[in-house]
Amino acid sequence: MLKNAAKQRIRRMVAPKKKRSDLEAPAWMRDRWNKGTAEKDEMADVLQQVNWSKERFISELYRIIVKKVVIEIAKDQGWYSECQMKSELKWSSQRISGAVAMCNKTPATHIRSAWLRLL
Repeated sequence: MLKNAAKQRIRRMVAPKKKRSDLEAPAWMRDRWNKGTAEKDEMADVLQQVNWSKERFISELYRIIVKKVVIEIAKDQGWYSECQMKSELKWSSQRISGAVAMCNKTPATHIRSAWLRLL
């Protein structure tokens, strides 16, 4: 829900302005927005990470895009079945099999049915 709100806010930021050219977004920011869905998701994550501050958002994007700084954004964790990994997370079958293998190595902490038995 918040990701969609972040995307809409960024869309409004990069939209061309007819009368207020001082509010125009930088060209590198518009180019990044127009690249595709993955870039839009990344930009929305950055906006949420900087607590919706426009100035901090633009400076952080500048660091990521122009200076090519790689950042790691922490995502929420959850319990997913193999079917959910494919449909919701859109993981490849190779990635799903790797995640299942990792979870099977430590079932006490990574498999939900084993974890529920501990309670």
